[in-house]
Amino acid sequence: MNGLHTRRDGVKTSGQLADMLKVLGIRVRALNYYRFYDVRFQRSQLYTCVQTTFFMAHFSIITVCLNAEREIRRTCESVVEQSFEDFEWIVVDGRSTDETMRILEEFRGKITSLISEKDNGIYDAMNKGLEKATGNYIVFMNGGDTFSSNKVLAKVASAPHADLLYGDIFFNEVGGKCEKFPNKLGPEYLLKKMLSHQAIFYNRELFLKFGVFDTSYRIAADYDLHVRLLKLARVTHYHITEPLAVFDLTGMSSDPKFRAIRKKENHRVRKQYFPKYRISLKCIRQELRGWITSLKQPSHIVKISQD
Repeated sequence: MNGLHTRRDGVKTSGQLADMLKVLGIRVRALNYYRFYDVRFQRSQLYTCVQTTFFMAHFSIITVCLNAEREIRRTCESVVEQSFEDFEWIVVDGRSTDETMRILEEFRGKITSLISEKDNGIYDAMNKGLEKATGNYIVFMNGGDTFSSNKVLAKVASAPHADLLYGDIFFNEVGGKCEKFPNKLGPEYLLKKMLSHQAIFYNRELFLKFGVFDTSYRIAADYDLHVRLLKLARVTHYHITEPLAVFDLTGMSSDPKFRAIRKKENHRVRKQYFPKYRISLKCIRQELRGWITSLKQPSHIVKISQD
């Protein structure tokens, strides 16, 4: 990822000093030579103090889209209308063939980095956005999704420091159905429920330490990431008890056509990380369902002619 280098002696170093100076008004591109200090410094109390003081007010907003001409404008307007302006905006388009790029050009003055190229799915595109991100906290606001108000970034900037800052989420529209998340995200909750990445602000260091989205998933890579962070790594998290985003339910993860894929991938995550799940009836049913599906696949029979 951006800002992570390896010295000749093999010790990894971080670009956080350059990011700190950016908060003070100095451009990162002119400061690459400041990227020198050891990542071990980040674990010190001094680093924690500096990070809390300088970094909490800086965000990277990543927007991923493909042929989103009907919904991309509301996402863009949601971003540019934020009252808190200390953010960068990275847009990753999968080389749309409709009017998406024309609409994005209308907001070009606010977009920090615009990529338009083929990708290998939504999580590959989100990882491309991560490569460009330099902010202390990262939020994914993809095509069709929006912030719940123009004060969301300001609210998150004033929240206590934690590795994950997350809030509740509306579905489809402000004031509509609202999913309220608990203050504690323990294994029992993660086994049964999933978080919405639109309402999560990730400390950028998490991706440096624990990896990015697993692109072998088509729908459940965010679920896999959240379980890795919260169950395995046990990162700190803080719940902002109000809706932060509006989730567009027309996306692939909500499409009934992809229901079987979603169930299969959620099963894969649970089976990998939750030993208790492996002996549950739900797991057994999903295993049987997968086995039956495999039997229904057309077999390739080679006929041997007899002379």
